[in-house]
Amino acid sequence: MNKFKKNKKKKRNRKPFIDIILYDELLNDKNIEFNHEDYTILFINGQKNNPETKGGCMFLAILATLELLNTDNWNVSMLRQLAYSQVEKNPFEDMNEEEVQNFLDTIMINGTWGGDEALSAIATALNVNFYVMVYYKNNPAYIHEVLGASSNNHYNGFLIWSNNHYDAFVRKERFSTLLDGLHLITSKY
Repeated sequence: MNKFKKNKKKKRNRKPFIDIILYDELLNDKNIEFNHEDYTILFINGQKNNPETKGGCMFLAILATLELLNTDNWNVSMLRQLAYSQVEKNPFEDMNEEEVQNFLDTIMINGTWGGDEALSAIATALNVNFYVMVYYKNNPAYIHEVLGASSNNHYNGFLIWSNNHYDAFVRKERFSTLLDGLHLITSKY
């Protein structure tokens, strides 16, 4: 046996610890209605060889939290198109022309990660407020608000961002249907 050969351990796909009760408390501090007993976490696992889901964890998490995963009308490509159209029509004030063009040039490419700009564009286009629980290294968890709702008649989406990856809070009563929808999208290719 070669003594210089490194002992390679199998990398386990560990789920991050998500404190749903803390999420509940942080949202309630902001007067956002959320009861942790009604929700569970849908861990988003796209497939790297699937062009629809590669780089699309944020888009899949959005579809899950808005309960659109089990419908034929929505998929990752449609959310990418929605973000593209929204930014093309109404570029963000804090983006210069070059940044807007870069966003438009890349957002439609499968594998491109969705970031704050895409999340904001989708929130605005769908009249949704997203509340993202952010876990970042050794910092305390906090809520990042992406407010896109322009009317009182809106929906709230509950997301998790940890280790450069998105997951979703979904209502327990809808979990199995949404999980089936996630499997349907990820198994198409």
